[in-house]
Amino acid sequence: SDSGTEGRGKGMIRDYVALDLEMTGLSPRKDAILEIGAVKVRDMEVTETYTAMVNPGFPVPEHVTELTGITTEMAQQGREIHTVLPEFLEFCGQSVILGHNIGFDFGFLQQNAANMGKTFPDMAIDTLAIARKFLPELPSRKLGDLCDHYHIREERWHRACDDADAASRLYQKLAEAFSEENETYF
Repeated sequence: SDSGTEGRGKGMIRDYVALDLEMTGLSPRKDAILEIGAVKVRDMEVTETYTAMVNPGFPVPEHVTELTGITTEMAQQGREIHTVLPEFLEFCGQSVILGHNIGFDFGFLQQNAANMGKTFPDMAIDTLAIARKFLPELPSRKLGDLCDHYHIREERWHRACDDADAASRLYQKLAEAFSEENETYF
């Protein structure tokens, strides 16, 4: 296929890695990644998944446990970020990255990659930005609310791999509805 169109079809990218992180807080400089989850999508089908629990080296804040279900004990069973991140970067390869509010996750990935002398791409498809553009009438564009709008069901919310899969399926629904006349967003 032509350069730049590989993995595209009907105005949308069909090959990508959807990712999501769970963190101990909101600051890439002060907080840590707890969990990385991703789904590799080829021709709009999930072909591979990646999930890793990361030991932050300190107790998981109570409010994070309440939101995610990830306890300090679970996190202590995880591996350190310097082992997980290179493995995750290899999983991603040169794929287009996708996520919901992806800039937030990128901040953590880029900070951790920089700490190791590595780089993480800074361009991605953001399903939140797409939803803001094409669904301004909705009262909320949180991932769970958008998934409810499109009847996408998840077993567990606020767990990285499940949220990555939900973002992928949301992208596909948004692309079906809006990509034909709006390729630059997809």
